[in-house]
Amino acid sequence: MSDRGESYNRAVELAQRTPEELSPRDAMVLARGLGRLAAWLLKPAVIAKAIEEQKDWGAKDEQCKWLECTLPEGPGACWIVAVRKTCQFHALRDAFVLPLRWKKGPSEKPPTLPEGLQQVANEVLSELNVSQEIKESDQWEIHPASDDLFNAAGLFFLEGDYSSAWAPLAGSLMVAAGDGKPDHRVWATGAWKPGVGLTRVEGIREKLALASEFEATQFFVPASCFDEARQLARDNNWSIEIKKFEQSTDRPREALRPYISQLRVRASKSDSEKERAKTYLQIPDDIERRQYYLDCIVEDLAERLRDQFSKEPEKLACRSFITVVSDSPELIYLMHFVFRPKASWIFYSEGNNRYRELATEVETWLKSPPVQQRIGSCQVHIEAFQDGDLGELVLCFRDLVARLLQEDDRRSLVVDVTPGKKTMSIAWALAAPRGARLVYVDSQFDHEARKPKPFTEKLTVFSLDTLPNNSVGG
Repeated sequence: MSDRGESYNRAVELAQRTPEELSPRDAMVLARGLGRLAAWLLKPAVIAKAIEEQKDWGAKDEQCKWLECTLPEGPGACWIVAVRKTCQFHALRDAFVLPLRWKKGPSEKPPTLPEGLQQVANEVLSELNVSQEIKESDQWEIHPASDDLFNAAGLFFLEGDYSSAWAPLAGSLMVAAGDGKPDHRVWATGAWKPGVGLTRVEGIREKLALASEFEATQFFVPASCFDEARQLARDNNWSIEIKKFEQSTDRPREALRPYISQLRVRASKSDSEKERAKTYLQIPDDIERRQYYLDCIVEDLAERLRDQFSKEPEKLACRSFITVVSDSPELIYLMHFVFRPKASWIFYSEGNNRYRELATEVETWLKSPPVQQRIGSCQVHIEAFQDGDLGELVLCFRDLVARLLQEDDRRSLVVDVTPGKKTMSIAWALAAPRGARLVYVDSQFDHEARKPKPFTEKLTVFSLDTLPNNSVGG
């Protein structure tokens, strides 16, 4: 070790002391020996002493910034948390974060990284190339967040096993490959075994404690660590939601899907339509996706569709609105913002519990005071109908319309024929009374998410009065 230089040997010697044993000058010497890595590797008490020494020499607050930890931001940003295997270096943290960044394309100078970390990064690249989650031609590389992060002394202290870094490395790379940016509040740990998936890791307590210090709000762990992690969070009052990876798949994206969804910073309502649509389609949880649609998409999209009829506003005039619950209840929310009816009837297939639950969800949201204020007072009703063949559906729908409209003007009725099975759409077209309007929403379809792509929608509104067949309708 002597051939590595006096400063290196001094750093190794000082790192073995406890924070209490280190004088402010010793703490400063140790920090200088570690360079940029000091902020991430030294215990807070040691950092405080180093800053104290700097200020005694006249340093300003700005000159001490290099001893502060700031997680990287923007495309490719990544951070991993690891636990030290040895306890001989008392001045160092038990667990530490390393700030990293994925970069596309080969670099002129290969990045300097701990050997174990580089090995895991190579395994991530290999696995994601084989599974075609990234393009091999993009030639991704993992780099330290700043080029001067690692020096000789720092690399010595970082020797060890980094297998648990597989999950955050892979997740952040898939976010980067999709032009996304990561959320500092979402952390993860998890090793990967080819053919098996994510497996158990050690050091959960130390990693959670550090994540709490960095104000993380979510921490993903392998399923085999979930109970332990959740109990530790409860016992220590850490305000971290413990989440688990999928355990029954050896496909990286499937295993990491909930983590990637949370890790990627979601586009806000002020972001472009393209970014919001991309965020919506990448959210795997149905409830979260619908909530995002309501928060960031529906109002702007409705205004865009209303603008299509700025020269024909009479086509949007609506007192009564009829629709059917489908697997995309977002359409119901959208149509209420477009047509702003005074009364609406939301039908669902009798005996279909999922659609009944969705209908109840829609009813609750539409009846909420904030929504009533935005779309105008609307009486919302949900009702089951009995499914059948085309003839049965036509008779059923005619009876429903007659009962619901009674003496109301048929021209005030709008029926959305977009959702539901094709036979339902045809049945509504045949059952709707003359004077009523039918609306159909056309859009591009994302086959992976199995959802329409927001902001590609186009409205077709037509009245049955324009149809030549006088026998249509009641």
